[in-house]
Amino acid sequence: MENVKASIDEGEKYNMGAWGYDENGWPSGFGDGRVNELGIEYQQKYLRMEVTSKPKETETTIRNIEHGGENLHFYYEVNEFYVDTLNAKVTDKFIEAIYEEYKLKLGEDFSRLKGFFTDEPQVSRNGIPWSFILPDEYKNAYNEDLLSVLPDLFLDTDTSMQTRFRFWHLVCELFADNFAKRIYEWCEKKGVLLTGHRVLEETLGDQVTSNGAVMPIYEFFHIPGMDWLVRHANNCLTPVQLVSAANQLGKKQILTETFACCGWGLSFEEMKWIYEWQMGRGVNLMCEHLSPYSMAGIRKRDYPAFHFYQSPWWDDYKKFLDYSSRIGMLIAEGKPDYKVLVLHTQSTAWLLYNDKKSGYAYIAIYNEHLMSVVKALEHSQIPYHFGDDRIIRRHGKIEGDTFRIGTQSYKTVIVPPSMNINSNTLKMLYEFKENGGRIIWCGEVPSMVDGEKRDMAKALSDTCAFADEPSELISLIPDYAKTVRVKTKDGSDARGMTCLIREYPESKCRLIYIVNTYAQGSDIDIILKAEDLRLYDALNDEIYSVDFEKRGEKIVFSAFIEEKGSIVLFAYDERQGITLRNTGLYKMQLPLP
Repeated sequence: MENVKASIDEGEKYNMGAWGYDENGWPSGFGDGRVNELGIEYQQKYLRMEVTSKPKETETTIRNIEHGGENLHFYYEVNEFYVDTLNAKVTDKFIEAIYEEYKLKLGEDFSRLKGFFTDEPQVSRNGIPWSFILPDEYKNAYNEDLLSVLPDLFLDTDTSMQTRFRFWHLVCELFADNFAKRIYEWCEKKGVLLTGHRVLEETLGDQVTSNGAVMPIYEFFHIPGMDWLVRHANNCLTPVQLVSAANQLGKKQILTETFACCGWGLSFEEMKWIYEWQMGRGVNLMCEHLSPYSMAGIRKRDYPAFHFYQSPWWDDYKKFLDYSSRIGMLIAEGKPDYKVLVLHTQSTAWLLYNDKKSGYAYIAIYNEHLMSVVKALEHSQIPYHFGDDRIIRRHGKIEGDTFRIGTQSYKTVIVPPSMNINSNTLKMLYEFKENGGRIIWCGEVPSMVDGEKRDMAKALSDTCAFADEPSELISLIPDYAKTVRVKTKDGSDARGMTCLIREYPESKCRLIYIVNTYAQGSDIDIILKAEDLRLYDALNDEIYSVDFEKRGEKIVFSAFIEEKGSIVLFAYDERQGITLRNTGLYKMQLPLP
């Protein structure tokens, strides 16, 4: 711990906080081998099924079941190198091995530690998870014997949808409560913060075995986070899930571990694009991967680029950090105000998962359905949040014609194409509609409620707005959600222009942050309701007055936004009594070293 203490001392010289990393490697949870070495009860296990000619008994046998004239042998496979993250007893040993050890060995210096970073804890990533606690937990939750319905998890039967919903819902609950929540509450009691990220948040299919569902986990971070690897930015699901939960739960700072796996040739221009793509969706705190003190040995292969003195652009790196930090601060300090809620469809993935490629293929269809809805919203610059069933259950309520989740209030709820809907969420939708709230059903209406065949969603959808295709969706969304529009010169929506809005009520001012996600520049018109407008040059920390056209209550600002570029604007409800230097410089390129 002497190195840790030295890091704390060095950080304080520069007004920097020191964070502890909770694992020797990753994924977090095994405690440098101290937890998994306690035996099979503590080790990660996978549920497996094989067809045998007759009942089979081994040390890992769970049950033999006769099904369709065949014997199905259910057993577990052990991964002795990781742990059972569903079992609270295992989590307590991890806390004891790592977190308590930090506190014990740091002594009085523990209070100088800012917090902990946890890295990619997970449920499985290798098929259906198994835990020795699952049969009892399933019995307690559903009054049903889990072992007798194990075929439902692998085979299509009359009851498979209900069993799969129940099983994965339980896995999600156990992972959230028995792992994430316990670590978070320990940090709360000890006066330190918890940050970090999960793994495989990118698609509905990825999330099933890695997390069950990722959004519920964000509740149990003081600073929830994600990671973004390599030099591409093509899947908005990851940042929007994160930002939605963080905004709903009142968490100001939203972290990304970014730039890993980008290679040694990563430039400022590429870093700006990768991070702005995330900031344009509400992420506001950068954790660069990686800043090692040395490149000796295997360290040089630790998923570069490196963000330290080893890189040739190190002397100029402050320019980029200042630029991104200024925008990040504006996002963090502004008030999010979203009017549109998109129900997340993770439970549909639970129903389709069968530990086979066919299951992933069906899930991929619904993942694309969800993405088509959010792409339509983004292309029309309509801000939206995702609504997760567990977060809705814990923090949601109906207030008149408003669907409220935590700190956020929504006037329109969109239900994407899906097979299943959670019963609690559906009950709230009924109340929302009865009170005058607007619901838009898009494409396939769920025929399942909690995995059971029921027509309750169809009955509600018949009384609401309906879009056969995502292309029809935008016209059904009320104008109150279309506060900023970005148009091309021919008057069409400027596709690829992501728009983030943050309110500063005391200043009667809004941040309008537009990021061009396309690989080509474009002349655009930015249309919004305001009395005055200013351009913010975040690179040089300067604000300029700009020319704009007044059209009734709205103003139109014309600009060219460069390839993978951005524009930062402040919109005011009142004319500003100051005159600032006017500029025609709407392109803000970071200089290359």
